[in-house]
Amino acid sequence: MLIEWINDRYQWWWPYAGVAFLCSLLAGVIYFSWPSTPTFEHAEISSNTYGTMEELTQLSNFRSAYLKANGGEASIREILSIRNAGVMISKGKEMPFFSIKRQPDKSLTTFKMREYELTFGVNGPVVWQRVKKEGETPKYELKTGPEGQSLAQMGKFFDSTMSVLLLNQGKIEHLSPSQWQGTETLKVNFAPDEFNRQATSYFDIRTMHQLARIEQLPDGRIRKTLYNDYRDVAGMQEPFKVETYIDEVLQNQIIIEKCEANIGAILSLFDYPEQLADSTQEAEINVNYKLPQQTH
Repeated sequence: MLIEWINDRYQWWWPYAGVAFLCSLLAGVIYFSWPSTPTFEHAEISSNTYGTMEELTQLSNFRSAYLKANGGEASIREILSIRNAGVMISKGKEMPFFSIKRQPDKSLTTFKMREYELTFGVNGPVVWQRVKKEGETPKYELKTGPEGQSLAQMGKFFDSTMSVLLLNQGKIEHLSPSQWQGTETLKVNFAPDEFNRQATSYFDIRTMHQLARIEQLPDGRIRKTLYNDYRDVAGMQEPFKVETYIDEVLQNQIIIEKCEANIGAILSLFDYPEQLADSTQEAEINVNYKLPQQTH
């Protein structure tokens, strides 16, 4: 659910941190012990169809089919929080990360670097950053302006498709029959978003899994995101492997290792620690270090 935001921030953040940031959203860096929905099960391809291609090109039918494939509208609305852990792979380097989100607009994401941990917190319009180095006092910073507005997208609980179909946020302009790498798919054209990105997605009509998303970025580049290894998380179908390309060049891979829903995230977890505001300062980060190689 953070994958789109992670991909958006990747190009901006690489010069800043010296690693491929935000290309994965979820490897066990931190775990909590709250009760949770059982982890996940591998999604199975159902022999039942969600409708004919002709039927699915009608928006109301596509909406019904997509929500049904993800557990049904009532079940989806009962998912109040989600926790993910995984690893991002880019240019031969790996970076573990951990993310926890709570409805409707709260998130906490930690990236494990070799020399420090970088955390972003989103609590509605309030966005903050924490840099934590071993043996040092954590450094906090509020994020405002265009950077803060962009980072605030991380707090969105659902991805673009679910936001349109469940929350009526955004717009689908056109649905049409298509194919993706030999699979019969429904082609979904989205209206440009608030960042003026035009997107087209391809959904397998047997499973309603999104197989690919093609976006034209404001600077003219084309971003292609491929989704694989779908698994059931509290009824929702989530991809556990994601690859992102810019102009057909592989940028990164996201491997999800653990995903749980309704884990009881307390509200204070997302608060900016105002009591530490006096120590807020720009973090000093070494951008030249090399991440250790990890095997899985």
